[in-house]
Amino acid sequence: MLNIYPYYDYMQSNGVIPLDYALFKPLPPNKEVVDSNTLLHYSNVFGAMVDAAYFAMAFLNYTKIPIVVTESGWPSKGASNEPDATIDNANNYNSNLIKHVFNKTGTPKHPGVAVRAVLANDTSNQTFCIAKDGADPKTIQAALDWACGPGKVECSPLLQGQPCYEPDNVIAHANYAFDSYCNKMGENSRFMRLQGSCYNHHHKAQAKHPAEPHPNLQSH
Repeated sequence: MLNIYPYYDYMQSNGVIPLDYALFKPLPPNKEVVDSNTLLHYSNVFGAMVDAAYFAMAFLNYTKIPIVVTESGWPSKGASNEPDATIDNANNYNSNLIKHVFNKTGTPKHPGVAVRAVLANDTSNQTFCIAKDGADPKTIQAALDWACGPGKVECSPLLQGQPCYEPDNVIAHANYAFDSYCNKMGENSRFMRLQGSCYNHHHKAQAKHPAEPHPNLQSH
């Protein structure tokens, strides 16, 4: 079991590790990292860290034990000398990690072998927004369309074949988009003050990955 936080490797590299490499963003072949010992090509820090553990285990003759990443994530806020600890980068890292896991990309050492991973997120005392109970489905659909359009919520995980497509219904998709909007804009945003109804969830909850809300919201 491993806790993997590419953010810290990125920060400690003092510019050697590109931000896109840490965030799973696509890299041109000439920007990928090549391991000088194995000649394996790495397109993200996460895969390199997982494989480093696999190689260390193999050196000790443990070759059939799968690695489980028990914690991973990216900070959404940091000190003044941490300009890349932002909500956008945290959203990018989390959503790209989810895609990486669900696509069963694996690592260069074990391609096609999915890595089990858990996103670390303490959701105590945070605000959550979901579609209001009893709201008209057409109104919720319109609000969902707004959130994924002018509201600029990253809704690609809701597309067919993507990690958050199921359950395929307007309420489930609206819950994702509204909560994402709330996390991005905050419960005190002008939109939320006028049209939202958010409240706090004062206990540990299973985290969803962030974004923003719209009309017909309530949070818990």
